Amino acid sequence: EPSGLRLSEMLKFEVPDEFAGDVVVPHIATLWVLDRDKDGRFSDEDIHAFADEMGKYTHGLVREDWKDYLIGKFYMQLHDDVLRPRRDEPSSSANAYEEASSREPLSNAFEGDDRDDENVAR
Repeated sequence: EPSGLRLSEMLKFEVPDEFAGDVVVPHIATLWVLDRDKDGRFSDEDIHAFADEMGKYTHGLVREDWKDYLIGKFYMQLHDDVLRPRRDEPSSSANAYEEASSREPLSNAFEGDDRDDENVAR
């Protein structure tokens, strides 16, 4: 079994006080970037590499912008790693589009829900 913190432990992880308002650990995109080897565990190596990268990510930014910038950057990395087809794979953009289109739409996730759709705030 790989060593490191499990997700349940990572969700309780607290960043050092000086970065408490700057890094949102329990955020899917942050967790994606933190787990560098994508093994489902957050090792000391993962956490230290993330901390080292923080200097590069935030260099030249006003401190108040760090949180929004980091979440945006992490979302884009998650997008690039998961949603965008890799260039070395034989699938073309059209194939990726067809594959994504064939999946059940997210709007179907709430089918059968007893809530009245007209009373749901949009």
